[in-house]
Amino acid sequence: MGVNVPAFDQKHVVRSALAPGYPLTGTSVTIDETAAAFEADVDSAIQLAESELRLTRLAAETQRTSRRVNALQHALIPRLVAERNYILMALDERKRGDHFRLKHVKQTLRRRCVE
Repeated sequence: MGVNVPAFDQKHVVRSALAPGYPLTGTSVTIDETAAAFEADVDSAIQLAESELRLTRLAAETQRTSRRVNALQHALIPRLVAERNYILMALDERKRGDHFRLKHVKQTLRRRCVE
């Protein structure tokens, strides 16, 4: 649709097992599992933020396009149709006037020829 949407350069937050940021000897497996789950949740949150921003911008563009379509349907197109009808009416009147003048000229010429 031509909408600029962001693309995050996502770096995975998952750390290796050797660099958790806390001593391995004094902690339980539960902390390791919790840290791994948190890192996965952070990755998911970043992907969700990217998707949400993309959808927000697409929705805004859709709404803007919808307003433009409504403006065309309810304002511009009826005005153009009315202008077209006015022009057609003016051209028809001009054609009838020209036709009447031509008939009048022909009658005048016939009268002059007869006399």
